Amino acid sequence: MSILLLRFVERNAESGEMVHASAIKLFILIKKYLLGLNNVMASYDIKTPPETNAGSQYFNINQCRSFKITLAANKAMTRFTSTGQVVADAITAGFPCGEVTVVNKSGKNIEVYDNNHTTDGVDCMYLEDDESFTFRGLTNTADISAKNTEDNATATIYIRAQFFSSNPAR
Repeated sequence: MSILLLRFVERNAESGEMVHASAIKLFILIKKYLLGLNNVMASYDIKTPPETNAGSQYFNINQCRSFKITLAANKAMTRFTSTGQVVADAITAGFPCGEVTVVNKSGKNIEVYDNNHTTDGVDCMYLEDDESFTFRGLTNTADISAKNTEDNATATIYIRAQFFSSNPAR
């Protein structure tokens, strides 16, 4: 694509449709863009995708992580953490994030609470099986708790923690 852009500028300069000084400026800008792109991408082997941001000029500030969470039995509250889950209200370290998407594939109905709201059925999102919800405005996964409301069995759900839903424009 960049070669086509260079040829387009060259043709317009030769035909007189573009002033030569403007064409030269465009060539310089395109060259700077291509050199910058090559510097960012040069460290990546297409066959082996990068596993970290190390060595890259582009730093992905949207660090994300997915968890499989097993909700506790006996309708006990389970707080989300950086390792998956902890039963009850123990002080735990969560995975840093700005939002958490909860996906209920447990086959059961669950209640999901945020910001330490734990009153049964109050201030919660009620999710039936195959429903999902994204909680925003969080600090980390430990801001979220959930429980199985249907029976005394454990229930498995999935979450995705991330800082934001898409890369912001800079």
